[in-house]
Amino acid sequence: MDDAVQSPEINTFSLAVLRDRLLPDLLQEDEANILYWAGKGLATRESLTSITTIEVYFNRAGFGNLKALAHKGSEIEWILSGPVVLARLTERDEPNFYLEAGFLAQIIETLVNVGTETTLKIEDEEVHFTTLCEQAIDLPI
Repeated sequence: MDDAVQSPEINTFSLAVLRDRLLPDLLQEDEANILYWAGKGLATRESLTSITTIEVYFNRAGFGNLKALAHKGSEIEWILSGPVVLARLTERDEPNFYLEAGFLAQIIETLVNVGTETTLKIEDEEVHFTTLCEQAIDLPI
C-alpha cells in the first residue's frame, strides 16, 4: 500500500471526519451520552492491567497521548494531548471526548473493582479527565 495513504496526517483527518462531522450528525443531542456508554462498552472488551497499558492503548487507538498525572484517594487526574487532540480541537468548536471518558471510567472500574465515573474539561490544547471512584483506591501511577 502507498505510504501516503497510511500517513499520520491522513489518519488524523479521517478520525476527525468520523468523530467530529459524522457522529454528531447521527447522534445529535444524545452524542455525549451515547459515546460515554460506547466507551464503557469498548473498555469491557479490552484486557488492560495497568496505567501504562491504558496510556499505550489510547495512543494505539488514535485517541491521543494520555498521561496519568496524579492519584489521590479516590481520584485520578489524566491529561490527553497530541496531534490528534489538536486536530479535533481545530476541526470543531466543541469536540466531544466522551468516548475516551467512558473508556477511562470503565477500565479503571474493571481494574479496581469499584464504581467509577470520569468527567472532562477542555483547556487550551488538552483534555483534562478526572476519574472519581466510589472509595479510595490503591493504583500505582
